[in-house]
Amino acid sequence: PQHTQTDKMLKKIGLLLGLLTLTLSPLTAQKTLKQIRTYLKDKKADEAMKLVQQMEKDTNTTEWARLYDYAKQAQIIKNDTENEKLYLKQAYDTAALFKTALMACDYILKCDSVEQKLIQDGDKPKYRKTNARILHDYYSNIHAGGRWFYARKDYASAMNLLKMAL
Repeated sequence: PQHTQTDKMLKKIGLLLGLLTLTLSPLTAQKTLKQIRTYLKDKKADEAMKLVQQMEKDTNTTEWARLYDYAKQAQIIKNDTENEKLYLKQAYDTAALFKTALMACDYILKCDSVEQKLIQDGDKPKYRKTNARILHDYYSNIHAGGRWFYARKDYASAMNLLKMAL
């Protein structure tokens, strides 16, 4: 008889801990999103991307369009940094210039995939119009990057960029 009371108590404690974990996860994720937004405002794209990559591992947050929008913004910041170096005739990383453009487009597609589900549920997409414009603007860089990598015989990178261009 005493064993069953202990077992019942352990089950209740386990259930309580499980419920507590479920309620804390979204709160922690919201704090992480705020931190990502702060990093983006401070132009700390690498720090923002580290947090995004952590959140991408959590199945609760992979359906958040905002997460992918923040990742896109981080990649755009990185791309703009390389573009600025190019414009100012400073040393720049051509591969990074093209790869950040590719990553921005990749996150745009992930964001759009999440928003497609929202559209099916009757909600309006929030990022679609802006993302379509960015994809249009990045097309020439993506295509040029594919040709640049191909000329250097980096066929894997070239194919990634050319597939995105298509």
